[in-house]
Amino acid sequence: MRVFRVSAVVALALVLACVASVPSPASADPWERGPAGQGDSTIDGVIDLPVVGSTVPSGLTFVVTGWVVDTSAQGWAGIDEAHLYDGRAGEGGTFLGQGLVALSRPDVGAALGNPYYAASGFGFVVDATRLAPGSHNLTVYARTPGRGWWSRPTTITVSAPAIGAPASPSAIATPAPTATPAPAAESNIQIRVIEPVANSLAIGRDQLLKGWALDLNCKQSTTGVDRVQVYLDAEREKGRARYLGSADYGNSYGSPEAEFRDDRFTYAGFGLLWSPTNFSLGQHEIYVYAHSACTDTWQFVVTLVEIAD
Repeated sequence: MRVFRVSAVVALALVLACVASVPSPASADPWERGPAGQGDSTIDGVIDLPVVGSTVPSGLTFVVTGWVVDTSAQGWAGIDEAHLYDGRAGEGGTFLGQGLVALSRPDVGAALGNPYYAASGFGFVVDATRLAPGSHNLTVYARTPGRGWWSRPTTITVSAPAIGAPASPSAIATPAPTATPAPAAESNIQIRVIEPVANSLAIGRDQLLKGWALDLNCKQSTTGVDRVQVYLDAEREKGRARYLGSADYGNSYGSPEAEFRDDRFTYAGFGLLWSPTNFSLGQHEIYVYAHSACTDTWQFVVTLVEIAD
Protein backbone atom coordinates (compact mmCIF):
# COMPACT_ATOMS: atom_id res chain seq x y z
CA MET A 1 0.00 0.00 0.00
CA ARG A 2 1.35 3.40 -0.88
CA VAL A 3 1.52 5.89 1.97
CA PHE A 4 1.43 9.62 1.26
CA ARG A 5 2.74 12.45 3.42
CA VAL A 6 0.18 15.18 4.12
CA SER A 7 2.06 18.48 4.10
CA ALA A 8 1.10 21.43 6.27
CA VAL A 9 -0.12 23.26 3.17
CA VAL A 10 -2.34 20.34 2.10
CA ALA A 11 -3.65 19.94 5.66
CA LEU A 12 -4.50 23.63 5.84
CA ALA A 13 -6.26 23.49 2.48
CA LEU A 14 -8.24 20.45 3.64
CA VAL A 15 -9.40 22.19 6.81
CA LEU A 16 -10.35 25.38 4.97
CA ALA A 17 -12.29 23.42 2.35
CA CYS A 18 -14.22 21.57 5.01
CA VAL A 19 -14.93 24.72 7.03
CA ALA A 20 -16.26 26.42 3.92
CA SER A 21 -18.55 23.49 3.08
CA VAL A 22 -20.46 23.16 6.35
CA PRO A 23 -24.02 24.49 6.64
CA SER A 24 -24.89 27.81 8.29
CA PRO A 25 -24.65 27.58 12.08
CA ALA A 26 -27.26 27.53 14.77
CA SER A 27 -26.24 28.98 18.13
CA ALA A 28 -25.31 26.23 20.59
CA ASP A 29 -25.49 25.72 24.34
CA PRO A 30 -22.58 27.24 26.31
CA TRP A 31 -19.43 25.14 26.48
CA GLU A 32 -18.33 23.33 29.65
CA ARG A 33 -15.56 24.71 31.86
CA GLY A 34 -12.18 23.10 31.11
CA PRO A 35 -8.79 23.29 32.86
CA ALA A 36 -8.34 26.76 34.41
CA GLY A 37 -11.74 27.87 33.07
CA GLN A 38 -12.91 30.96 34.94
CA GLY A 39 -16.23 32.66 35.60
CA ASP A 40 -19.57 32.02 33.96
CA SER A 41 -19.62 30.46 30.51
CA THR A 42 -19.76 32.98 27.68
CA ILE A 43 -18.46 30.49 25.10
CA ASP A 44 -20.74 29.55 22.20
CA GLY A 45 -20.14 27.33 19.18
CA VAL A 46 -20.55 23.92 17.58
CA ILE A 47 -18.56 21.03 16.15
CA ASP A 48 -19.70 20.67 12.53
CA LEU A 49 -17.53 17.72 11.41
CA PRO A 50 -17.38 14.86 11.97
CA VAL A 51 -21.10 14.38 12.54
CA VAL A 52 -21.86 12.97 16.01
CA GLY A 53 -21.76 9.16 15.88
CA SER A 54 -20.19 8.98 12.43
CA THR A 55 -17.64 6.34 11.46
CA VAL A 56 -14.04 7.15 10.59
CA PRO A 57 -12.00 4.46 8.78
CA SER A 58 -8.70 3.68 10.49
CA GLY A 59 -5.55 4.29 8.49
CA LEU A 60 -6.80 7.64 7.16
CA THR A 61 -6.79 11.21 8.35
CA PHE A 62 -9.95 13.16 9.03
CA VAL A 63 -10.85 16.69 10.04
CA VAL A 64 -12.62 18.13 13.06
CA THR A 65 -14.11 21.54 12.28
CA GLY A 66 -16.60 24.00 13.69
CA TRP A 67 -16.85 27.48 15.14
CA VAL A 68 -16.49 28.98 18.62
CA VAL A 69 -16.73 32.50 20.06
CA ASP A 70 -16.44 34.20 23.42
CA THR A 71 -19.56 36.37 23.47
CA SER A 72 -17.96 38.70 26.03
CA ALA A 73 -15.03 39.56 23.71
CA GLN A 74 -14.89 43.01 22.13
CA GLY A 75 -13.54 43.55 18.61
CA TRP A 76 -12.78 39.88 17.79
CA ALA A 77 -14.20 36.37 18.20
CA GLY A 78 -12.31 35.94 21.49
CA ILE A 79 -10.57 32.57 20.92
CA ASP A 80 -6.78 32.37 20.54
CA GLU A 81 -6.02 28.65 20.81
CA ALA A 82 -7.71 25.25 20.37
CA HIS A 83 -6.69 21.71 21.40
CA LEU A 84 -8.20 18.31 20.64
CA TYR A 85 -8.21 15.31 22.99
CA ASP A 86 -9.33 11.71 22.79
CA GLY A 87 -11.13 11.78 26.13
CA ARG A 88 -10.71 14.70 28.50
CA ALA A 89 -7.63 16.73 29.41
CA GLY A 90 -6.31 15.92 32.88
CA GLU A 91 -8.60 12.89 33.15
CA GLY A 92 -6.57 10.33 31.24
CA GLY A 93 -7.32 11.76 27.80
CA THR A 94 -4.80 11.70 24.93
CA PHE A 95 -3.70 14.98 23.32
CA LEU A 96 -4.30 14.77 19.56
CA GLY A 97 -3.02 18.18 18.53
CA GLN A 98 -3.37 21.94 18.37
CA GLY A 99 -5.79 23.28 15.78
CA LEU A 100 -6.14 26.34 13.61
CA VAL A 101 -8.31 29.15 14.97
CA ALA A 102 -9.79 32.41 13.64
CA LEU A 103 -10.65 30.69 10.33
CA SER A 104 -13.09 32.38 7.98
CA ARG A 105 -16.76 31.75 8.85
CA PRO A 106 -18.82 34.57 7.29
CA ASP A 107 -21.92 32.42 7.82
CA VAL A 108 -21.44 32.67 11.60
CA GLY A 109 -21.03 36.43 11.48
CA ALA A 110 -24.19 36.76 9.40
CA ALA A 111 -26.26 34.29 11.43
CA LEU A 112 -25.35 35.80 14.81
CA GLY A 113 -25.32 39.42 13.66
CA ASN A 114 -21.71 40.14 14.67
CA PRO A 115 -19.15 40.84 11.92
CA TYR A 116 -16.25 39.86 14.21
CA TYR A 117 -17.60 36.31 14.37
CA ALA A 118 -16.77 35.93 10.68
CA ALA A 119 -13.32 34.81 11.93
CA SER A 120 -14.55 32.18 14.39
CA GLY A 121 -13.80 28.88 12.66
CA PHE A 122 -11.51 26.19 14.03
CA GLY A 123 -10.05 23.06 12.44
CA PHE A 124 -7.90 20.02 13.24
CA VAL A 125 -6.38 17.38 10.97
CA VAL A 126 -6.34 14.06 12.87
CA ASP A 127 -4.42 10.88 12.09
CA ALA A 128 -6.95 8.08 12.71
CA THR A 129 -4.12 5.55 13.14
CA ARG A 130 -3.63 7.05 16.61
CA LEU A 131 -7.14 5.90 17.58
CA ALA A 132 -7.91 2.25 18.31
CA PRO A 133 -10.97 0.69 16.60
CA GLY A 134 -14.15 1.37 18.53
CA SER A 135 -16.04 4.30 20.01
CA HIS A 136 -14.18 7.49 20.98
CA ASN A 137 -15.29 10.57 22.87
CA LEU A 138 -13.36 13.48 21.33
CA THR A 139 -13.18 16.80 23.18
CA VAL A 140 -12.44 20.17 21.60
CA TYR A 141 -10.92 22.72 23.99
CA ALA A 142 -10.98 26.44 23.14
CA ARG A 143 -9.05 29.09 25.06
CA THR A 144 -9.95 32.71 25.63
CA PRO A 145 -7.37 34.95 27.34
CA GLY A 146 -9.82 36.23 29.94
CA ARG A 147 -11.65 32.98 30.83
CA GLY A 148 -9.23 30.12 30.23
CA TRP A 149 -10.12 26.80 28.60
CA TRP A 150 -13.65 25.62 27.72
CA SER A 151 -14.67 22.33 26.14
CA ARG A 152 -17.22 20.61 23.91
CA PRO A 153 -17.43 16.84 23.22
CA THR A 154 -18.38 14.74 20.23
CA THR A 155 -18.47 10.99 19.62
CA ILE A 156 -17.10 8.97 16.69
CA THR A 157 -16.41 5.35 15.87
CA VAL A 158 -13.14 4.18 14.32
CA SER A 159 -13.31 1.00 12.22
CA ALA A 160 -11.10 -0.52 9.55
CA PRO A 161 -12.58 0.18 6.09
CA ALA A 162 -13.82 -2.77 4.05
CA ILE A 163 -11.71 -3.56 1.00
CA GLY A 164 -13.08 -1.63 -1.96
CA ALA A 165 -15.68 0.22 0.10
CA PRO A 166 -15.82 4.03 0.00
CA ALA A 167 -15.04 6.07 3.08
CA SER A 168 -17.91 7.22 5.26
CA PRO A 169 -19.47 10.39 3.77
CA SER A 170 -19.61 11.94 7.25
CA ALA A 171 -15.82 11.94 7.57
CA ILE A 172 -13.49 13.87 5.28
CA ALA A 173 -10.49 11.58 4.79
CA THR A 174 -7.06 11.53 3.17
CA PRO A 175 -4.21 8.97 3.29
CA ALA A 176 -2.41 8.91 6.66
CA PRO A 177 0.83 10.90 6.95
CA THR A 178 4.12 9.15 7.58
CA ALA A 179 5.73 9.43 10.99
CA THR A 180 7.77 12.53 11.80
CA PRO A 181 11.13 12.50 13.60
CA ALA A 182 11.19 12.79 17.37
CA PRO A 183 11.35 16.37 18.67
CA ALA A 184 14.55 17.97 19.85
CA ALA A 185 15.17 17.94 23.60
CA GLU A 186 15.25 21.72 24.00
CA SER A 187 14.28 24.76 21.99
CA ASN A 188 16.40 27.83 21.43
CA ILE A 189 13.81 30.31 20.16
CA GLN A 190 15.11 33.69 19.05
CA ILE A 191 12.66 36.55 18.43
CA ARG A 192 13.32 40.08 17.24
CA VAL A 193 10.75 42.82 16.69
CA ILE A 194 11.91 45.20 13.93
CA GLU A 195 8.86 47.46 13.83
CA PRO A 196 7.66 49.19 15.85
CA VAL A 197 11.03 50.24 17.24
CA ALA A 198 11.10 50.00 21.04
CA ASN A 199 9.76 53.15 22.76
CA SER A 200 8.67 54.65 19.44
CA LEU A 201 5.37 56.43 18.72
CA ALA A 202 2.51 54.48 17.15
CA ILE A 203 0.11 56.77 15.29
CA GLY A 204 -2.83 56.04 12.98
CA ARG A 205 -4.35 52.87 11.61
CA ASP A 206 -3.03 49.77 9.86
CA GLN A 207 0.54 49.74 11.04
CA LEU A 208 2.74 46.73 10.25
CA LEU A 209 4.28 44.97 13.21
CA LYS A 210 7.11 42.88 11.83
CA GLY A 211 10.22 40.98 12.84
CA TRP A 212 11.61 37.46 12.78
CA ALA A 213 11.47 34.34 14.93
CA LEU A 214 13.41 31.07 14.69
CA ASP A 215 14.55 28.06 16.72
CA LEU A 216 18.29 27.48 16.46
CA ASN A 217 18.03 23.95 17.87
CA CYS A 218 15.33 22.74 15.49
CA LYS A 219 16.72 20.79 12.55
CA GLN A 220 13.42 19.34 11.35
CA SER A 221 12.10 22.37 9.49
CA THR A 222 13.39 25.43 7.72
CA THR A 223 13.16 27.91 10.59
CA GLY A 224 12.01 25.81 13.54
CA VAL A 225 9.07 28.14 14.18
CA ASP A 226 5.58 27.57 12.78
CA ARG A 227 3.34 30.11 14.57
CA VAL A 228 3.60 33.65 15.92
CA GLN A 229 0.90 35.31 18.06
CA VAL A 230 0.76 38.89 19.32
CA TYR A 231 -0.87 40.32 22.46
CA LEU A 232 -1.10 43.78 23.96
CA ASP A 233 -0.60 44.98 27.56
CA ALA A 234 -0.10 41.62 29.35
CA GLU A 235 1.07 38.04 28.98
CA ARG A 236 -1.57 35.98 27.19
CA GLU A 237 -2.49 34.03 30.35
CA LYS A 238 -3.55 37.23 32.05
CA GLY A 239 -7.16 38.35 31.81
CA ARG A 240 -6.34 41.88 30.68
CA ALA A 241 -4.29 40.75 27.66
CA ARG A 242 -5.67 41.93 24.30
CA TYR A 243 -5.16 39.52 21.42
CA LEU A 244 -3.93 41.36 18.32
CA GLY A 245 -3.85 38.27 16.12
CA SER A 246 -1.75 35.51 14.56
CA ALA A 247 1.03 37.00 12.46
CA ASP A 248 1.63 36.03 8.85
CA TYR A 249 4.78 33.87 8.99
CA GLY A 250 7.30 32.96 6.29
CA ASN A 251 8.38 36.42 5.13
CA SER A 252 11.86 37.84 4.57
CA TYR A 253 12.42 40.55 7.19
CA GLY A 254 15.60 41.68 8.86
CA SER A 255 18.08 39.19 7.30
CA PRO A 256 18.42 36.70 10.19
CA GLU A 257 20.05 34.31 7.70
CA ALA A 258 23.02 36.69 7.54
CA GLU A 259 23.20 37.15 11.31
CA PHE A 260 23.25 33.40 11.97
CA ARG A 261 24.99 32.47 8.69
CA ASP A 262 22.31 29.97 7.81
CA ASP A 263 20.05 30.22 4.75
CA ARG A 264 17.35 28.21 6.56
CA PHE A 265 16.34 31.44 8.28
CA THR A 266 15.80 33.53 5.14
CA TYR A 267 12.02 33.31 5.54
CA ALA A 268 11.76 33.49 9.33
CA GLY A 269 9.96 36.85 9.18
CA PHE A 270 6.53 37.56 10.60
CA GLY A 271 4.14 40.45 9.99
CA LEU A 272 0.82 41.61 11.44
CA LEU A 273 -1.30 44.65 10.63
CA TRP A 274 -2.72 46.34 13.72
CA SER A 275 -4.51 49.62 14.42
CA PRO A 276 -3.18 51.75 17.31
CA THR A 277 -6.35 53.89 17.10
CA ASN A 278 -8.28 50.95 18.57
CA PHE A 279 -6.50 51.40 21.89
CA SER A 280 -6.07 54.10 24.52
CA LEU A 281 -3.38 56.76 24.28
CA GLY A 282 -0.21 56.22 26.28
CA GLN A 283 2.40 53.52 26.77
CA HIS A 284 1.61 49.91 25.87
CA GLU A 285 3.49 46.62 25.93
CA ILE A 286 3.47 44.37 22.85
CA TYR A 287 4.01 40.66 23.58
CA VAL A 288 5.21 38.59 20.62
CA TYR A 289 4.99 34.80 21.09
CA ALA A 290 6.72 32.25 18.85
CA HIS A 291 6.01 28.51 18.81
CA SER A 292 8.70 25.88 18.20
CA ALA A 293 7.63 23.26 15.67
CA CYS A 294 10.07 20.77 17.21
CA THR A 295 9.41 21.01 20.95
CA ASP A 296 5.82 22.36 21.04
CA THR A 297 6.95 25.18 23.34
CA TRP A 298 6.39 28.95 23.28
CA GLN A 299 8.69 31.89 24.00
CA PHE A 300 7.91 35.59 23.98
CA VAL A 301 9.54 39.00 23.92
CA VAL A 302 8.12 42.37 24.96
CA THR A 303 8.52 45.73 23.27
CA LEU A 304 7.17 49.10 24.43
CA VAL A 305 5.32 51.59 22.24
CA GLU A 306 3.64 54.94 22.87
CA ILE A 307 0.25 55.31 21.20
CA ALA A 308 -0.33 58.96 20.28
CA ASP A 309 -2.82 61.05 18.31
